[in-house]
Amino acid sequence: MRAGHDPLDRLDPREAWLSQVLTWLRRHPNTRLFIDMKTDKVSGLKLIAAEAPDLRRRLTLFVYSKSQYSAVRAIGLSLPIYALFHNEDADWLTFANGHAFAGVALPPELIGQLSKVRHPVIVYTTTLSKRHMSTRIA
Repeated sequence: MRAGHDPLDRLDPREAWLSQVLTWLRRHPNTRLFIDMKTDKVSGLKLIAAEAPDLRRRLTLFVYSKSQYSAVRAIGLSLPIYALFHNEDADWLTFANGHAFAGVALPPELIGQLSKVRHPVIVYTTTLSKRHMSTRIA
């Protein structure tokens, strides 16, 4: 994470302790942290929310399924981003448009649906094939 151009003010969140990340966020009040947790999402978020109630509105999580939405919203963080990860759910657009999200992240194969999404959209790419991704996620 980085604020401005000061090389001494950098923090690699992949190597930092939670307390270091939270301290860095408190020193930089105009920043947000986007959290992409792949496992034990709810437990991890509860831990973060308990440690940093003052930062809850500056923490944005990626949710990957309908089932995660209610549990994540109940924790009281800012609106999540709905990330479709080569999603095979035919009803994803209705779900996305019918719920409060900070944004929706789409894979390139859904770019044709971009104008139908009622939230800000992020289009992402991956270097792994769809077949390889589903094997790793399953």
